[in-house]
Amino acid sequence: MLTYIKNGESIVLDYDNYYIQEEWFGGDDTLVFSLPSDHPQLPDMLNQLSLTDKESGQAFLITQTDEGDITAQIDLDEFRQEMYLNWTNSSDTAAGTIRQVLPTGWTVQDTSGSTIRRTITMEGATALEILREIPDVYGLAIRFDRKAKRVLLKNPDDISPTGTYFSDELNLRKQPIRTAQSKNFATRLYAVGKDGLTFADINGGKAYVDNNEYSNRIVSAYWSDDRYMEWYPSLHKQ
Repeated sequence: MLTYIKNGESIVLDYDNYYIQEEWFGGDDTLVFSLPSDHPQLPDMLNQLSLTDKESGQAFLITQTDEGDITAQIDLDEFRQEMYLNWTNSSDTAAGTIRQVLPTGWTVQDTSGSTIRRTITMEGATALEILREIPDVYGLAIRFDRKAKRVLLKNPDDISPTGTYFSDELNLRKQPIRTAQSKNFATRLYAVGKDGLTFADINGGKAYVDNNEYSNRIVSAYWSDDRYMEWYPSLHKQ
């Protein structure tokens, strides 16, 4: 059963034909379903709407709509709030690296048995972007349990296949009349120029700008461009 909040109340989505694809290797758990074009709740299914699966306790944010075809990714915005600039894990283990950037209230459940130390360096990254390096750098599987607020770390050999689930039709009814996607959604932008230049000195000490017109949540993103450099008038006299 899926629920969502509307006008401050929890609403049950009157539709149970959905599936959730679990992802262990750095990606997001994905919720997928297709509502009929005349479904009365279809207008509520807007990008960034939070949907909760009551069985698993996982919450998802809609990231793509194609008329009645809905795709939502697990809500990991807590891992996208803080921006880590010029960050290194100082050659830590996988579990130690995760603990360095965990949001408040989250823990690590490490059953991998790995004590390997590797170095991760990031010019500018959120905790989520750092954790997505774990599979490639350490060769381990990682997954997020929102209900228990745990990051699960496993050896890939210990993961049993759970099966793949597909919808029962392609839903090619007609040319889409409403499509949208918000996979790269952000409300806070850190901008960096040449030699680490930021606009903090003209922005009250803040190296970022916020735009909360669409959402009050803090979702950080990083942008670097060496074409922007500090201006020295004496070097530009005619």
